[in-house]
Amino acid sequence: MQQVRCPTCDITFGVSVSFHKGKVDTGEEFFCPAGHSMHFRPTKAELELKVVGLEVRLAEWEEYAGRLSEFLATERERATKALLSAAGYKSQWMRVRGEKKMWQDRYWALKRGEG
Repeated sequence: MQQVRCPTCDITFGVSVSFHKGKVDTGEEFFCPAGHSMHFRPTKAELELKVVGLEVRLAEWEEYAGRLSEFLATERERATKALLSAAGYKSQWMRVRGEKKMWQDRYWALKRGEG
């Protein structure tokens, strides 16, 4: 059993350890035997500890965002190079295809006796 004192009526009453721990952890409201509502607020040390934990998580996420940004920049650069390379191959292919077409046209013209 855990003893709890009501701040309103000053009655001391007992609650189970698990009930006490649950209310302390969650800050959830509960009532004294006389019906006064109360709740446990986190201590300043608990709040500071929580702030430190959140700052650590924020730093981890910022580091992750930086790595992700670098990765995306690298991938964007690779994709750009690949597109430029593909465009170069396409222009070469179009030129070859055009020359082939020109020779085919010439061949058929000669075949028909136009040349």
